Amino acid sequence: PPYPGMMDYATAQRLSYYWLGLDPEAALSDELGARRRRARKDSLERYTVDIALALDATVALLKPGGYLCLILPMFAAKSADPRQDALQAVLDGLKGKEIDVVWMGQRNLPTGRRQLNQGWATLESERIVIYRKGVSR
Repeated sequence: PPYPGMMDYATAQRLSYYWLGLDPEAALSDELGARRRRARKDSLERYTVDIALALDATVALLKPGGYLCLILPMFAAKSADPRQDALQAVLDGLKGKEIDVVWMGQRNLPTGRRQLNQGWATLESERIVIYRKGVSR
C-alpha cells in the first residue's frame, strides 16, 4: 500500500498513466498517502481510514487460501515518527478479519535507494507482512 506522506504516487508514475492513456491529474483526488497532503492536520487520520477501507475491499476480493502481501515502512524508533503509529493502526485493523499472518519479516533499504528520494532519506527498512485468507471461515 502507499506509504503515508512519502510520495506523490500519481505524479511519480505519470509516464505509466500516459502510456495507458490515462490522466494522472484525475487520480490526484483519490491518491492515498500523498506527500503533498502531509501538512494537513488530519493527514494521518485520513490515511488510516482510507487505507483501512482499501484493505477491507482487498480482503473481500481474496479467494479462500489467497495471499495478501503488505510492504510497509519502518521508521527509526528514535524518531518517534507519528506515521509509525498510523501504520500500526492499519495492521491492528486487520486483526480479526478473514486473514491471518503467515509470515513477517524486515528488509533494510540500501543507502543509495534512499538518497535518490528525499522523502525516503530517513527510511532505513521496511516491514513485510504476508497474510492468507482463511480456508475454513
